[in-house]
Amino acid sequence: MRHFVLLPAAHNSTVEPALDVGKAMVTRGHRVTLILHERHAGLVQEPGIRTIAHDIDEPVTGTTEYPLPLIERELDGDLPDVLFYDVGFFALARLLAHRWSRPTVQLFPHFGAKAAFRPIGEAIEIETGNSPDSLRSIGMAFQDAEWHIVHSFGHEPEPGGPGADEFRAAYDRLPHRQALPYARVLVCHGELGSVMEALYYGAPVVIVPRTPEHRFLARHVTKLGLGVTVQPDALTARTLCTAVDRLVRNRRVRENAVRMSRTCRGAGGVSQAVELLERWLAEGHGEPGPPLLRVTVRSG
Repeated sequence: MRHFVLLPAAHNSTVEPALDVGKAMVTRGHRVTLILHERHAGLVQEPGIRTIAHDIDEPVTGTTEYPLPLIERELDGDLPDVLFYDVGFFALARLLAHRWSRPTVQLFPHFGAKAAFRPIGEAIEIETGNSPDSLRSIGMAFQDAEWHIVHSFGHEPEPGGPGADEFRAAYDRLPHRQALPYARVLVCHGELGSVMEALYYGAPVVIVPRTPEHRFLARHVTKLGLGVTVQPDALTARTLCTAVDRLVRNRRVRENAVRMSRTCRGAGGVSQAVELLERWLAEGHGEPGPPLLRVTVRSG
């Protein structure tokens, strides 16, 4: 039995997958300590997972504080075999790894957050944040459509802007795993986690990209026949509604999405990830990180 410590960033979208990995580790007989922001501590219900709560939101190397004294104090005498960390805690994790002479594994997750959802008929799930222009376009696009529209804002809608009234159902945060099994299409900006979860459930994707990463993924999704792209400067009620309508009527895209769903479901998920990590450690891999010359930490 090994002791694994997980250090995700302070977002539901990173805590959720880290927690799933932790559950798989416990199932395989390991001990797990999850270091997370205090607002997420209530998400952990498993008796085999210990939590250490901190109050650091966005760590940036050399410019912010880190919960270093807290972690060292709480893990004194119970050091981990491996430290798993989100890239936002790179400096802290590598410093701890050097002090403890332990290997590190970087976490790079992209998932949705938790909320309650009750499906009503066929649905389109939309996850675009709360840009007023995009929300108004979406609200207008499906105002007279026969779809059940579910919108995930990612955070509270802006005061005075379009909100829940623009949609059939709207949520501050909505986990894809609760909505996508009932969705025919996902409309999103093209975050990797959103796209992969849609494909896991066999839902084609309409991507409205905002960043180079989004555009890169949108090109591949379109090339593989798994969805379509609507460029932001072409986003109107008509173009969005047309894109969704053509997508759900395209038999080839639906078949491609079903095949990709089978591939994703057969990939092994977190259980296989933990198994590979166990094998990696058993083979003697994993060296502690080099010392860092400078890091700002919390005092006291």
